[in-house]
Amino acid sequence: MIHLPSTAIHPLPALLAARSRHPALCGIALEGEQLTLLLNGARLSPPSEASSTHHP
Repeated sequence: MIHLPSTAIHPLPALLAARSRHPALCGIALEGEQLTLLLNGARLSPPSEASSTHHP
C-alpha cells in the first residue's frame, strides 16, 4: 500500500469503466510523472489455471 494525496486520485471515466476487461480496476492516481492503477481488492480473484502463464 502507498499513501496518495486525495488530489491525485481519479475514478475511471464511465466509458472506460464500462469497457474494462478488468473488473477490479476502479481508478487511477496521477502524481507527478507517475501513473498508478487503483484496484478494488474486493473484486480481485485468483487467476484461473487456463490463464496462468506459469508452467512447472
